[in-house]
Amino acid sequence: MRYEIFVTVWGERFVRKFCDFALASQLSPGNLPALAENAGVVYRIYTDKPSRPYFDDAVPALEAAGITAEFILYEDMTYKGAALSEVIAASDPTIVKHNVQRETAQDHVRRAAATPGTAAMLFDSDFIFADGAIAYIDVQRRAGKKAVAGIYLRLEEEGASPALTKMPADGWAARTLVQLGLDHMHPIQRGMFMGADTFSPYPAQLNWMVEAGGRELGYVTHCFFPHPLMIELEDGAFSYMSTMDYEVTLRAAADEDICFVNSSDDLLFCKLSPGGYLADRELGQPPSLETMARFILSNTNVRHRVFMETPVRFIAEYASGVAGMTFDTVAGVSSAFVWEVYQSVDLTLANQNGIDPKSMMFIKSYLGPIENFISPQVNARLDGWV
Repeated sequence: MRYEIFVTVWGERFVRKFCDFALASQLSPGNLPALAENAGVVYRIYTDKPSRPYFDDAVPALEAAGITAEFILYEDMTYKGAALSEVIAASDPTIVKHNVQRETAQDHVRRAAATPGTAAMLFDSDFIFADGAIAYIDVQRRAGKKAVAGIYLRLEEEGASPALTKMPADGWAARTLVQLGLDHMHPIQRGMFMGADTFSPYPAQLNWMVEAGGRELGYVTHCFFPHPLMIELEDGAFSYMSTMDYEVTLRAAADEDICFVNSSDDLLFCKLSPGGYLADRELGQPPSLETMARFILSNTNVRHRVFMETPVRFIAEYASGVAGMTFDTVAGVSSAFVWEVYQSVDLTLANQNGIDPKSMMFIKSYLGPIENFISPQVNARLDGWV
């Protein structure tokens, strides 16, 4: 077994954040060290030349865990005839991270595919893992899964950071991190809870709180676009035009070969974002059967249904003998709503007379192969032409 891990990050503040929070959690006993006991591991970091010295303290920690650290510099990569570092300097700062992530992740996958028996792990620079999460990925691969995908809990950086500096020596317990998420959940994620005062304009997930005795015990979520944590590369590398959440997992493996994590007790990872991230977005409509059916037909592919129909439990604690909702009860309610939404989708598809050309284009995107899916990134490129 062999793994090659990807992360792309540059700039002193972001590299420090990566080392202090993300990499620290990944080096807890049940994560990278446990993985390296049973497999060869390369940790490939994409960055720029000025940022490279900020990783100096991280390299010995990786090597002590039996992991090979490898750096790829943007100055040594080309994009449309120029050095990637030059392209970054001239790019719109609001979209540059996603574009750099796409280009570097595809380079990483090509490199990983060159070595037989290698799986690519695709991490973000602010992913914080509960102890045992990364080892769980290896367990699933050894059980025959060709891809592992999961939903992260988005933390508000300003509120969560003080607690995250106090990681126990044996790493974060999953339920401790979920409780931290309940206490310091990012506004973007709060805006996707049913009944939220201000709802997200882009409902990529729907969340239902689980409460008992006046306490929030966790929540149940349904999500269209989980993050691809691991993909096998038996058929080689492939290119994609979106962010990796939209299509990489589905293009890498058949539905039955994907482990979609449905409990934080099995695998939990969090994303640490500044509280002001996307704070200027317009408000969305509260979710209804009609609004969600429209979202599905305009923004998803039929294969995303396998993810959306699966309730995922984020567990801070189980209540015993306390009056209130249980995770199973809430999952039943949430699953019933999602089922009704897809019934509405099917009804819309059965009555396509008079649909305008643009709507028909999205219906074909929804029903067609994932390779032809029109993600928001692809749509932005097509918009002028349409």
